[in-house]
Amino acid sequence: MARKVEVQVFPETTSPPRYHAYSLWQIAAVGFAVFFAVLGFLVIDPFSIVKKWTDVSLFRMYSQNKDLLKTLNQLQDQSERAKAEIEESRKIREEVTKSAGIPLTEPKVLLDPEPTVENSFGAIGPARNMQRIRFGHASIKRFLDSLKSNASYAKSLPLIHPMKRHAMVTGRFALAYDPHTGSDLPHRGVDYASFEGDTVIAPGGGMVASIVNDKGFGLCMTIVHNERTETFYAHLNMALVGPGQSVSRGQPIALVGKSGRSAGPHLHYELHIMGQPVNPEDYYIAP
Repeated sequence: MARKVEVQVFPETTSPPRYHAYSLWQIAAVGFAVFFAVLGFLVIDPFSIVKKWTDVSLFRMYSQNKDLLKTLNQLQDQSERAKAEIEESRKIREEVTKSAGIPLTEPKVLLDPEPTVENSFGAIGPARNMQRIRFGHASIKRFLDSLKSNASYAKSLPLIHPMKRHAMVTGRFALAYDPHTGSDLPHRGVDYASFEGDTVIAPGGGMVASIVNDKGFGLCMTIVHNERTETFYAHLNMALVGPGQSVSRGQPIALVGKSGRSAGPHLHYELHIMGQPVNPEDYYIAP
């Protein structure tokens, strides 16, 4: 039989006393409950919890989280659409290279040659990036249509590098310091460093317009590709073709040298459209 504790309560009136009996287990349970309640109060600090839950910033944070989730969903939708546009552009690009007679080896399309950070999704934002993708996609599609309608024009376009080894770029299309004049002058082409005697190839079909010796450029060559496009090659060692000769894309046309004012063997390559020099790197469609 469990032990009990009896408590007698005597009222101030003449009423009989009241008896209350409690078992030792009940008393122990109440004691433990009080102990843990005090301990939780000291450790958890319920007042701070109540204050946090009643703080208006929580409701503001909840609203911001909902807006953020909505924005993330929109970004995901835009990203999926962008992937679809890029995949279609890749397929169109393959058709372009096929129409132009360029072999498909690790393709590389320069839709926007501007540098790096400005063109990343994070810097310019998804809306503007989608606009760029759509613009590039439409441009390639128009380009493909023009190539399909004129096969000879497609084969004439200078769309590949004039050298198979073109990784070492020593001068780009920009203002460059000229040690001979001591001032910044426009560098109207791209310089590719190589060894003397390396092969220069025609980036597109055309006709050799001239081969001359120039005091600054040394032995140089001009190829007319079509009524709008010409290419220029300087500091050559020797020419492998002659004036008036027709050339095709990928055909060897000259050897790299260091003729003229040159610090070492390299090829100076220019692209002219409608008589105006443009950056050749913007028009490479194959590695």
